Amino acid sequence: DATMPFDVAAAMQTHAFHSDLPGYVPTPLTHLSELAAELGVGGLVVKDEAHRFGLEAFKALGASWAISRVVERSGERPLTFITATDGNHGRAVAWAAARLGHASVVYLPSEASDARLEAIVRLGAQAIRVEGTYDDAVERARVDAAANGWELLQDMAWPGYERVPSWVMQGYLTLIHEAIEQLGEELPTHVFVQCGVGSFAASVTAYLVERFGAERPAVFVVEPEGAGCGMAAMERNEASPPRLDNTPHTFM
Repeated sequence: DATMPFDVAAAMQTHAFHSDLPGYVPTPLTHLSELAAELGVGGLVVKDEAHRFGLEAFKALGASWAISRVVERSGERPLTFITATDGNHGRAVAWAAARLGHASVVYLPSEASDARLEAIVRLGAQAIRVEGTYDDAVERARVDAAANGWELLQDMAWPGYERVPSWVMQGYLTLIHEAIEQLGEELPTHVFVQCGVGSFAASVTAYLVERFGAERPAVFVVEPEGAGCGMAAMERNEASPPRLDNTPHTFM
């Protein structure tokens, strides 16, 4: 959504929201001095999201902020949020919906592990395997949201569905804002982020562009060869994202 800000002011707003959630602490920025020396670089730091709200992933930042925006615009009535996931985003939606007093339904692709499904159920959601791939689960969530009057809370966008994914992306600003503040005067030269569906990478990049302009670090977006969706999308440069035929098995 081109109207959504991803600047420092927006990051400060999301950071203030997350700071008020129970269990919030800034995740540590860990200096890997020995590895930096081995690689011959001046410094190497990792933003360790294993400490985020007990979920061991940054996805709670996007889900909680987006749900809060939807709730704010829907009044005080109880809502049911639905999403599709390969794992972490679904856990984040289940956690955030429960924390904010709402129900959630999470669809997973048929090959999702029992452990991932059970982790989502433990957080209070109804978790259901859908026949097919992640893309099939996303489509099923979209259809069932419309049929049941549920709120679709997806972390990927398509034409006509941009606002909620943009709120998810705004929520991720807390992470990069924390990291830059933790570095102080030491601006990084390179920033490496995982690709996934692209929302997190786009959020980080937008923040760095808005805050530092031409002086921003170089951003590298990394994805596994078995799930090279971002690379395929850039190579084809089409209006709709490509659908990959394979069902990847990664821990990215």
